[in-house]
Amino acid sequence: DPGNGVVQFTDPALASDPSGKGTARVTAVAWSPDGKRLAVAGHDPVAGNEVSIWNVNLGGQPLYTFTGQRAGDAINSLSWSSDGRYIASANGQSVQAWDARHGTPIFQHAIDTATGVAWSPGASNPGDLAFVSNGSTQVWNVWNHNLVSSYPNTPNGGLSWSPDGHYLATASGRNVILYNATTGAHLYTYSGNTHDVHT
Repeated sequence: DPGNGVVQFTDPALASDPSGKGTARVTAVAWSPDGKRLAVAGHDPVAGNEVSIWNVNLGGQPLYTFTGQRAGDAINSLSWSSDGRYIASANGQSVQAWDARHGTPIFQHAIDTATGVAWSPGASNPGDLAFVSNGSTQVWNVWNHNLVSSYPNTPNGGLSWSPDGHYLATASGRNVILYNATTGAHLYTYSGNTHDVHT
């Protein structure tokens, strides 16, 4: 609680390790839009990956654990859809989207590098999911599995939607490139960073 500094609850990185005595570490976290649930990605060198959904209003009670990306690199990014019904996760091998209520997968796409993953917050395109693959930022519609748009030469894996979903910022080396997400037009390149941009 940021108001008084009191720890509300502590949970293990992996829900499958309730004692918290394993070697797992937390690799990504994301709040649901309503602030009542927390998605936590945990990685263990032996057990692999899992994403747990915790109910923060019930003392961190686990609601569901998703193990669809158990193998491979640690999950490095999580994103909730704007309505809080779906979650997307990414590791170095795949992006997956799934129903946060019961864990049913709704989308999977192979990738070749670690990437951020982010749902469009716009009301007109709620099923659009952005991530980086093959050196380009790609926006896919998870319902029809179609590539909506692609922005080349943005290999870093860092990306972010504007709150209204009209613009998409994505990283290329030390630069951040801003696109109109509706038309695909390049709007501006922000430069001057002394190191590569990743978030």
